[in-house]
Amino acid sequence: RRLSAWASLLAAEGDDRRAVLLCAASLGLRDRRPDARTEELLAPARERLGEAVVALLWTEGTAMTADQAVSCALGGPLPDLSAEPVAPVAQDSRLTAREREIAELVARGLSNRAIADELIISPATVARHVANILGKLGFSTRTQIAAWVIGGR
Repeated sequence: RRLSAWASLLAAEGDDRRAVLLCAASLGLRDRRPDARTEELLAPARERLGEAVVALLWTEGTAMTADQAVSCALGGPLPDLSAEPVAPVAQDSRLTAREREIAELVARGLSNRAIADELIISPATVARHVANILGKLGFSTRTQIAAWVIGGR
C-alpha cells in the first residue's frame, strides 16, 4: 500500500515512469489486479508516454522485488526499455492460440496467478506456457513478450 501511495505522489509530480513502475510493483507484490483507482492514476501517464511505453513499464514493475521497487522510488535507475527487441511478424505463427492468449495477458501486466485466475488454469500451467512463449520467440523476459504483443508482432 505504501508503494501505491508513493506512486500517487510521483504521478502528481509528473514522474510518470516511476509512478507506473511503482503502481505495477505494488499490485504485483500483492498479487492484485488493477482497479478503477489504478486506471485513474495511469491515465495521464498513458497520454504523455503512450500505451506501449506504459505497458512495458507495467510489465517491468509487476516483476520487481520489494527491494527493486524501493530503489526505484528513491530515485534508482529506471529500466532501459529501448533495448527490448520486438520479434518479427513471422514468429507469430509459432504460438498456439492459448499461448497467444497468455501473451496478451502478460502484455497487460498480469501475474501468473492473475492469468491463472482469469483462464481458470493452474499457475504452474501458466508458467509453462510463458516458458514456451519465451523459448519459441527467443526471448528471456516478460517485457519482451509485452513489446512483441504491443508492437503488433
